[in-house]
Amino acid sequence: GMAEETPICMAKAAVYYFDQDSTSWQQADKGISMVYIYQDAVNNSYRVVGISQPDAKVVINSPIYKELFYQKSSETFHNWNDNAYLYGLNFASLTDANNFAETMQISVDSLNNASADFDEEQTPEPEPVEAAPEPEPEPEPEPEPEPEPEPVKKMEVVKPKPPEPKKPAAPKKPAEPSKPKPPEPKK
Repeated sequence: GMAEETPICMAKAAVYYFDQDSTSWQQADKGISMVYIYQDAVNNSYRVVGISQPDAKVVINSPIYKELFYQKSSETFHNWNDNAYLYGLNFASLTDANNFAETMQISVDSLNNASADFDEEQTPEPEPVEAAPEPEPEPEPEPEPEPEPEPVKKMEVVKPKPPEPKKPAAPKKPAEPSKPKPPEPKK
């Protein structure tokens, strides 16, 4: 029947291929991909599958092999290669980066442990490709927009009208001071 493959890891990352001619990283997707590690438990095989989100294009479909060297150029930019490409992943978050790196290591270890039981033919190692420095500048993958919380309907607050400015009262005229009567002239 069909190979039973199950995803054992999923991470969000921008995917790059290293271009030997220009010796620079070229973005392979439209900004963000879902990158999976699939396990086929029956055959004990693993592969990395990357699917670009906006256009659903497969940007990685690469078997994991025993001699795979997974390199962390930075905490969130990792790379490895197969016979065809040197892949770079610019992870959306540190959690995704750590989770993916860990699963990748488990997969490689599992392949190595399984092959220790048989004296099987060594698969030829892919040529190690010089890992280039990270792409500059490193684009920030777009974070998923947080769903907007349901707006709470606010009661329309009726603003009280400002009081009419009071006209200043006309100042009262000071009362005429009662002049003291001049003293009666003495007789």
